[in-house]
Amino acid sequence: MLAGNLTAYNKLKRQYASTVGASQGFYSSQHNLAAVWHREDAQAFRTAIHESVHVINAGQFGHTPRWFNEGMAEYFESPAFLATIDTNNRYDAIIQNNSSRGHAYRVVDESISLSMGLSELLTASDHDWQGQKQAALYQHAHSFMAFLFSTRQGRVTLKQLLLQLSEQRCQAKVIDELFTRYPDGIKQLDHDWKTWR
Repeated sequence: MLAGNLTAYNKLKRQYASTVGASQGFYSSQHNLAAVWHREDAQAFRTAIHESVHVINAGQFGHTPRWFNEGMAEYFESPAFLATIDTNNRYDAIIQNNSSRGHAYRVVDESISLSMGLSELLTASDHDWQGQKQAALYQHAHSFMAFLFSTRQGRVTLKQLLLQLSEQRCQAKVIDELFTRYPDGIKQLDHDWKTWR
């Protein structure tokens, strides 16, 4: 759903996602509904992509860890990813927006340093995601997902992760063991991610 003004957007939040704080979009799994506040075209387009990724994740994988769900959504809405889309099929406002923003995959908000380790990201609580760590967690989830997409071993790991999430679609997700299969284990995965960023 697209809300043309803040009043309409807040009404949707009250009706479908009353616990959502300040935002410009949300996805309610309970209602299988994504909503976007349209402030301007480029922002609404990026936010719609972000919320659509949540819809796709829910449909394909069921309930997923927050770092995965937000990391995928942040990755696919990023200017760096959108710049890779064929320009004949890309929304004009995104092309214009990308020309004025950097294309780096590794930084979403330069004011937030990437200092968090993999363990802290993977074990963050819902309270962390909604509290003071929220911006840093989004930043790190995006960075980790970009690392997985952009490195050879990361893509192998991501493919295994997606397969495992699909197989466990209707079950509680158990993915910690998957990261131990990364060459030389989860410590090496953490090291490789930190070196990459």
